[in-house]
Amino acid sequence: MININSKIKSGCRIFLSIIIVLSSLTSLFCSCGSLKSDENPSSANTQNNTSDPVKENTENQSSDGKKESLNNNGTDLFDSIPKEDYGGREFIILTTDPDFTDSETDSGILGKELYERNRAIEEKFNIKITALTIDENEIQSYLNNYGSADSDIPACDLLYAPMNTVSSCGGNGLLMNIYSVPYFSFDKEYTDPELISALSQSDTTYGVYGKAAYDTRSAWCVYYNKDVLASLGYEDPYSMVKDGTWTWDMFLSIAEASAADLDGDGRMIRNNDRYGYSSSMNTSLFANAVFASFGKHFFSRDEEGFFKMDFAVTDEDNYVQEIRNICVSNSSKYPVRNPGSDALEAFSQGRLTFFCEKLSYASTLAYSPINWGILPMPKRNASQTDYFSWIDSSVCGYAVPYGVQASDLSGKVLDAIYAYNYCRGENIIELAWTYYYMRDNASAAMISQISESAVYDAAYAFGEGMPDFSIASYELLQSVIEQNLNFTYLYTQSEQPFSDFMRREFVN
Repeated sequence: MININSKIKSGCRIFLSIIIVLSSLTSLFCSCGSLKSDENPSSANTQNNTSDPVKENTENQSSDGKKESLNNNGTDLFDSIPKEDYGGREFIILTTDPDFTDSETDSGILGKELYERNRAIEEKFNIKITALTIDENEIQSYLNNYGSADSDIPACDLLYAPMNTVSSCGGNGLLMNIYSVPYFSFDKEYTDPELISALSQSDTTYGVYGKAAYDTRSAWCVYYNKDVLASLGYEDPYSMVKDGTWTWDMFLSIAEASAADLDGDGRMIRNNDRYGYSSSMNTSLFANAVFASFGKHFFSRDEEGFFKMDFAVTDEDNYVQEIRNICVSNSSKYPVRNPGSDALEAFSQGRLTFFCEKLSYASTLAYSPINWGILPMPKRNASQTDYFSWIDSSVCGYAVPYGVQASDLSGKVLDAIYAYNYCRGENIIELAWTYYYMRDNASAAMISQISESAVYDAAYAFGEGMPDFSIASYELLQSVIEQNLNFTYLYTQSEQPFSDFMRREFVN
């Protein structure tokens, strides 16, 4: 890893960690995330005893065979990409994550897996891959100035950054439309055409996501305190997921029953007593995760294929009020709008029964003394067929800077990255979390359930860079949830302006 002198600061640390070292396998798997300096599983993970025969058998069964078949398939696809000679030129990947580095021995963010992948791509195209880290707040300035005659900042060939950063840069004209990138196509066996279509409008999108980008870490889920539930006479909610009765009504019922005046002073005080649930994120992010868990999307398609607002509420089906009750007004919720680290501390101290967060938080909770488990986000009701876990806008993806020196090479390398990593992303995350953070087989099984339940929304693929998207989607929901405004009025007032914007912005 190299840093660009004073013009590029070290990147902000992503609050997560994925490390996996499996002694019985021939290669190391790692995921997209970083550890805080005092959170090194190799030296401190006392919660997971790897000598446990039940745990060990589960791990081996989930990695043997499956890993071999995925690797063979991915290798065949990668090998089919033709070799070319680019004369040993440097290929720069710009990233917000300072640990996005390859290492033959280190097991950090991508570690040995990234090392092996990069060396294979270098050999295929005769290039030298270099990762440059940059503070997220400086990316737009960098992309505006790199490669200019009066700048000593080297031009980058790919950007690897969170969706909110990618969409912001794309909205400001700093990224290529992925559909225009040569030699990268979404109809390949190792790409996800359904996903890219869902995050595209009129053949326009700016970021490439999916399992190969290791994005399942951003899927929202529910952590729960097993000891509290056992003391109240509840069975492990794992069984509710299996039989389809893990719903928000059940969640709230248990949360209300578990709230307790721990200090016996006759009052519920957030720093002293136990509440039913919370999230460390603000109310609006929690509301988005609940919205998605209902099986809702902010947009559908009209008869011309344009996104249209599609989350109207009727008196018979006022799900917005249900979301508001969950996120704001329920008495068993931890009583702050933006709880921050306080909610994480409360859960770690046993003063929250449920903690709704991203999967990445398992890397932090692994060091909590409480006996916790993990579940997918609840269903709205028992009649809802599937569970849905929202992938939020912190998920990382690849983008191509506008004006890149060799867009053909950028497209070929991006294509090779996805061919090499084909189907590994989800597998790596499942193995990493199972091996290092999950404390029992039931929780390990839930990782697959959460991965299979992961969903995206175009509102976030465009919303950070194009305010018209956010105003007509998650900002509208936020206003209703937090300020209790009239949903029908706001929705009606936004429909036509949004339709006009879509045709103005995306008609070629």
